[in-house]
Amino acid sequence: MEQEEEKKQRLEEQIRNLPVSDHLLLMMHSLSDLALLRLGLIAETKGQVDLKQAQLAIDAYKSLLEIVEKACPREQTVPRRHVLAQLQLAYAASVEEQAKVGSSTEASASQAQAQTEEKNTGEQVNSNMRENDGDVSGLTATDQA
Repeated sequence: MEQEEEKKQRLEEQIRNLPVSDHLLLMMHSLSDLALLRLGLIAETKGQVDLKQAQLAIDAYKSLLEIVEKACPREQTVPRRHVLAQLQLAYAASVEEQAKVGSSTEASASQAQAQTEEKNTGEQVNSNMRENDGDVSGLTATDQA
C-alpha cells in the first residue's frame, strides 16, 4: 500500500514539475493516436471508421500545434507538422474510401432492386399467362418481353 502511495506522490511531483508545453506535446501524441484509431488504421480498429471523431482529433491536434509552435523550439514542432500532414492525408483517403464503399453499396442496392423488379415483372407475366391459359394475345408488349 505504501508503495502505491509513494508512486502516486512521485507522479504528482513529476506532473507539477513538467512544463505545460510538454503536457501539450503529450496531448498531441494522444490525439494523433486517437485519430489513427478512428480512421481504422490501427490493426485492432481496422474497418471501424468514425470520420467525425477522426476529424475532431485532427482539428484538436492542429489547434494545439499552433500553440506549441509559439512555445517550443522549431526542431520539436517540425516533425509534428509532418504528423499533422500525414493525418490529414489519411483522413482524406478515408473519406474517399467511404465514398467508394457508399457508392458501391448504393449500386448494389440499385442492382438488387432492379433484379427484384425484373423478377416481379416475370412473375406478373407468368400470372397473366396462367389467367389466359397460355393465351398471350391479351398481354401488352411489355408483359410479353
